[in-house]
Amino acid sequence: MSDVYLQLTRHLKLKSMNKRLFIVTLSCFLLGSLQLVMGQNTGPVSWTVTAQRLSSDSCQIVMTAQMQGNWHLYSQSLSSDEGPLPTVFTFDSAAHVKTIGAVIEPADIHEEFDPNFQVTVRYFNVKAEFRQLVLGKSGASVKGGINYMCCNDETCLPPTDFNFEIELP
Repeated sequence: MSDVYLQLTRHLKLKSMNKRLFIVTLSCFLLGSLQLVMGQNTGPVSWTVTAQRLSSDSCQIVMTAQMQGNWHLYSQSLSSDEGPLPTVFTFDSAAHVKTIGAVIEPADIHEEFDPNFQVTVRYFNVKAEFRQLVLGKSGASVKGGINYMCCNDETCLPPTDFNFEIELP
């Protein structure tokens, strides 16, 4: 890295002030790039995905959303297309793993009229664990994605995708 910097400064014949500006700009760029590479789970909702073995051929995939502050995450089933977008789970079809039934939502769902959307919405606060039953042998890989929208009392963020891959225990 230092050789590249020396070559660039010699080539461009930067003066002392321009060198400092160049170093600050380069540092900001590198730190920003590192944040993009490492920060998959940014924003007010963070996800973790785990797998629990239930029997010799079945597992439960647990997808946990943790919401910061007063942010909330919407249900998979909403009463209207007029309001926020529902949370959607997708699983890549693979010959060695089969999903059984639909994703199960937590029971502690809030349902109320939202004056911002002018519709009744269903949402989760603080934490929500969604569960999907799958058939698959130990070591099989499950890939999937979660598309979700989150809001607080003042604003909503655009729909966000979270992709995952997990090995069955």
